[in-house]
Amino acid sequence: MSASANLPSPAPQAKPLQATPGGSEGDRDLALRRYAPILGYLQYENTVYWTRFHVFLLANSAFLALIANGLPFSTAVVWARLYTLMVAASAGLILSFLWWRVMIAARGWIDRWHAILQELEPLAFVHIQIWRGYDVAEGRFPIKRITQATVGLFVAMWMLVIIYLVVVMVAKESGLVIL
Repeated sequence: MSASANLPSPAPQAKPLQATPGGSEGDRDLALRRYAPILGYLQYENTVYWTRFHVFLLANSAFLALIANGLPFSTAVVWARLYTLMVAASAGLILSFLWWRVMIAARGWIDRWHAILQELEPLAFVHIQIWRGYDVAEGRFPIKRITQATVGLFVAMWMLVIIYLVVVMVAKESGLVIL
């Protein structure tokens, strides 16, 4: 017996759909059956997107409030406190960059599911346009851009905290007294 006789036969390939409104009723049925789980994936990705966004928003907000509460208003502060605040502010900046990367990756999955739904839609719904005519890059729904701007705002705030701490450290090292 040959070694190839023990190999399983390849899985049958999915039937390609005729992506025209005049497709057969069987093609339309198949497109609808394919459409439903893809829509479920999109719903899941959107839910996870917003959950992640809110978790990072809460973490960054709480962390920034904690750090801002500890910022010195003069150079009469111990070095250990300045170093601790600098490390914490750097951690906040890193957290914001991670947030940015997570949002970009999640948006990629959402865009993927949109593209697949757009491909299945002509046969599944013929003349009804749900996703067709919606160009993700065009940004007719700019809420995802607003989330990116929110992350950018936190990056900017963390950078300002770090710059402020550097200014205080340089002033303290130079012997300047700021009250």
